[in-house]
Amino acid sequence: MADSAGGYGTAQPAHVLEPYNFTNDNGEFTGTMPHITSNNDPALGAGKWGNGDLAVYPRKGYRKGGSGEGELRVSTAQLQAVDGWLRSNYILEGGDIFGTPGGIANNSARNHHMPGTAVTVW
Repeated sequence: MADSAGGYGTAQPAHVLEPYNFTNDNGEFTGTMPHITSNNDPALGAGKWGNGDLAVYPRKGYRKGGSGEGELRVSTAQLQAVDGWLRSNYILEGGDIFGTPGGIANNSARNHHMPGTAVTVW
């Protein structure tokens, strides 16, 4: 590449979006930072902060912030890996938490017409 611009600076290819060219003190280069434009960008992983807050680990690169193209997709499996309580056997049937259906039988709702089986005499 010819250094026709006589550039200056300390930027490195990882600091500049691909496929844009730039110059620095060492010549002309092409940027290598990925420009993430997908609205279906999966998180590389998830974790939990000491206070219980969720931590999400995105791919390295540039993305627009906010809703739309800046969103990260965190799978139910990633959430379950962070918090073992997000399982069907901890959720009442009829409920759904982040795609995990409830698996605990809701006997109160099922047996509302059944008479009591215990008798107490005062």
